[in-house]
Amino acid sequence: MTRRGWAIISGAVLVVAGVATWAVVAPALVRFPLNTNQTMQYRGTVTLGANLSNLAPLASPVTLPLQMTRSVKVVSGSFSNATVAEAVNLHFAGVTKSETYQYVMDRRSMQLLNEPGSYAFGTPAERMTPAGSYRITMPMGTSSTRSYQAWAPETNSAVTIVPTGPVHRDTLAGTDVVTFTTNLDHPVAPYYLAYLEKGGLPASLSGTIVQSVLAGQGVNITQVFQAAAGVMNPAELAALQGDLAQPATVSYSYFQNGHVAVQPQTGVIVEAGSTREGVSARISASGLAAAVSALDPLASNNPAVHAFDQAVATLSAPITVLSLSFQQTPASARSMAAVAASNARMMNLLQWQLPVLLAVLGVVAMLIGTLWRPHRAEVVAMPVRPAAPDHEHEVPARRHA
Repeated sequence: MTRRGWAIISGAVLVVAGVATWAVVAPALVRFPLNTNQTMQYRGTVTLGANLSNLAPLASPVTLPLQMTRSVKVVSGSFSNATVAEAVNLHFAGVTKSETYQYVMDRRSMQLLNEPGSYAFGTPAERMTPAGSYRITMPMGTSSTRSYQAWAPETNSAVTIVPTGPVHRDTLAGTDVVTFTTNLDHPVAPYYLAYLEKGGLPASLSGTIVQSVLAGQGVNITQVFQAAAGVMNPAELAALQGDLAQPATVSYSYFQNGHVAVQPQTGVIVEAGSTREGVSARISASGLAAAVSALDPLASNNPAVHAFDQAVATLSAPITVLSLSFQQTPASARSMAAVAASNARMMNLLQWQLPVLLAVLGVVAMLIGTLWRPHRAEVVAMPVRPAAPDHEHEVPARRHA
């Protein structure tokens, strides 16, 4: 094959290789890294708003310095998926509170999956169902014009995060980001409720504790009984006393008002924080409904009964038990920005630079092969000289005498 043919064929091969790299190789290689092992640092405050034993609101909430870490590490993976362990550690008042979760994530879309490997607190039975949401990272090419579903493990539910505007410079991380805000208030998941109860929060309150909570709100139970004794017979008084002795159930919710800043090309979450995040409690007043109904005729004329009615009406209002306010540290944000920059360089190399280079080299080679006209040397005709007679072998003529 001529050099011209080789150039055209080589060029075509390079062009095909460039297209294949862009269409096949890059999507296969540009995935969530299986060597991920990152730790983010946060600083802020934690505020205790209620007595943990009886949930009575504190007259003066206690605010303490907070240090928080969040680590994300791939523990196993395949070409398609990665199993990622997440650990959140809160340090305040000389104690550490730890939460651990595990997720199975699609390495290409970055969405979490409903897989047996997605569970809470190291217990496979505590399954989470996060399919279609994001937690570890956002998708590559995160848009500033649409909302996404982010996973809240405390509630075993997804929350909508909303962009605040176009791409902008994040001064903390020192890179361009899209910022999303979160607004969550949802009942806690059963496994998180067990975690709270293990930490000392009550699942229910005895009648005695309920009465002490009411007393903390200005209710004098003795005066209430004295008012009731003037109009009720012994059986009605006994029923009232039984109603007031009923335990009250407690329900807990997790709330969050925060933000995440995402490097849009890579989807890396470079910076996050919350202005208000934590646990609230509601005490069920349904057991006191009969007592309120029985005492209702006295409420307008008796201050003690009126105070009782008012306290019961507000008893089921949310009580802020624990509230956090925190911000990622500048060093941690810059570290994540460096991760995003490294990922972006690799993405650019595989998705654009290498395919374009191969394609350009291929086109140049084909042009050279197409335009190449090899120089042909001129052939000069040389005259042919007749061969000289061979005297040496000539036979002499015979002489005749």
